[in-house]
Amino acid sequence: MPLGLDVEHMKDRNFKMLLERYNIDSNDKNLFYQFWTEYEASIKIQSEIKQKLCFKLKDDYMLSLFSSNPDDGIKTKLKIYEVKSPTESIIPSELINLKLVQA
Repeated sequence: MPLGLDVEHMKDRNFKMLLERYNIDSNDKNLFYQFWTEYEASIKIQSEIKQKLCFKLKDDYMLSLFSSNPDDGIKTKLKIYEVKSPTESIIPSELINLKLVQA
């Protein structure tokens, strides 16, 4: 079953300028990262998208997951099992571990 997944650290940027490239008139951080992770996940799936899931993790990450299977229940059956990010790191945006499991 093909899946497309993208996770981005939600750092501050010039969202208005970036979104204008895609003809979206906004300066909203959440809208930008939802758009961007969905865009990246859609490239990665390389298949027709039947289901999608997008949400924030730990208030500073955005995750988008696409599935090509209409029956796999990613919205109801997939649960986050573990999310780890470094507390003391040179790269604060680094995500160490993300485990998604089917419930």
